[in-house]
Amino acid sequence: MKPDMEKDKLETWIQEYESRSLTGKLSFLVSSGISVATSAVDSAINETAAVVARAKKSFEQGLDPNLDDAKVLSETSTPFSEEPPDSDKDNDRP
Repeated sequence: MKPDMEKDKLETWIQEYESRSLTGKLSFLVSSGISVATSAVDSAINETAAVVARAKKSFEQGLDPNLDDAKVLSETSTPFSEEPPDSDKDNDRP
C-alpha cells in the first residue's frame, strides 16, 4: 500500500470511531481487535505450513537408499555425565 492510502485509511478509521456512541466505540474496537487477531493467527498458520512443507521436502531429499540406519556406537549409564566414559580418573598427567 502507498503511504497516502495508509493515511487515508487511518483517517477514515478515526472518523468512523469518533462518530459512534460509547457502545458503538466499544463494538468498533472489539471488531478491530478481532480483525488484528485473525490476521496474526492466519500469518502464523501460513508460516507454520511453509516450515512443514520445507521440512518435508528436505527430509525427502535427504533419503538415500545407499545409507544404513543410524547405529548406537556406545551407551552410558548416566546420560549427562560430565566426563567421557573412557576417561582415566586415576592417571594424573600434566
